[in-house]
Amino acid sequence: FPMTWQLSRKDNLYTNFKRMKDKFPNDYTYMPETYILPKDEATFNSLIANYTVSKDNMWLIKPVASSRGAGIHLMTDINSIPSKGLITKYISNPHLINNLKYDLRLYLLITGYTPLKIYLFDEGLTRFASEEYNLNETNMTNKFIHLTNYSINKESEKYQKNDDYGEEEGNKWSLSTLRKHMKSNGEDFDKIWGRIKDIMIKTILSVTDDAIPVIKAFNLSSNNLFELYGVDILLDQKLNPWLMEVNLNPSLNCDSEIDLKIKSKLLTDIFNIIGAVPFSHDWKAETMDKEIKYETKVEEGVKESLYEFERPSGGFERIFPRKENIEYYRQFIERPGEENEKLWETIK
Repeated sequence: FPMTWQLSRKDNLYTNFKRMKDKFPNDYTYMPETYILPKDEATFNSLIANYTVSKDNMWLIKPVASSRGAGIHLMTDINSIPSKGLITKYISNPHLINNLKYDLRLYLLITGYTPLKIYLFDEGLTRFASEEYNLNETNMTNKFIHLTNYSINKESEKYQKNDDYGEEEGNKWSLSTLRKHMKSNGEDFDKIWGRIKDIMIKTILSVTDDAIPVIKAFNLSSNNLFELYGVDILLDQKLNPWLMEVNLNPSLNCDSEIDLKIKSKLLTDIFNIIGAVPFSHDWKAETMDKEIKYETKVEEGVKESLYEFERPSGGFERIFPRKENIEYYRQFIERPGEENEKLWETIK
């Protein structure tokens, strides 16, 4: 889709979030306080004028367009502030398992904006840091404690590989293993998952009003487009989910049996949902048939979406639009367009 950088660049992701937070302060609460440099330099400098490192006052410095954890580090003093980048409040009370910090790599699929269709995959990766979490001034530069990226931690001598999809071992688990672990410890993973779905929908809605007119201006058919995002979520000690970043073109490399099982099913289910069909040389006849089949482009978008909803979705759940959530989430879209309105009426 056009404008994917509005989500995949860390500065744009937060800018869109903040704009929505200003309008809906009680609904958009899932990203840590963040400042974008140099734009917010004066504001941030006044905030930390008398800065001293403490557990409740720690900041993470991030480049705006890097990946795989490159360039991310804790701010050790005011002299380490860059001239350009993001400074975000560090979540110093992460939920720990085996005294290790971890995050979730989840997979979000968008199959259209006109009309809008959002799916969340029910499987993913639980990525652990490779050294035990202990926050103090002596280990603030230890990336193997504070960062959970696989590309970083696999370089650690303490990193342990896990090739068993269903086992709680090593520094990478499947999401289903985490789900089972939490339930065995009396933790309500279904409640956490519900909050995560809400974050996913609101994140996409933060760019929907800008994306729709661009897609229409280029006369693009949503039914020919899809996008897969890798979304990183961190749970704090109270099991509240926080959005860390949204990744365009998430890694589909398979370095372990866990990767192979999750990502092969992920791709299979995507191709089923989007309705990929074999190529035909008789493209002209097919195009003419399609033009006759629908009265308008709006009708085409709605009917194609309904056909899509009937196809097997595998591990993907359509999280928007759904009959039970359209009324709540429509308030976050100022200009949904005729295609969305017609689809929503049909679903109701």
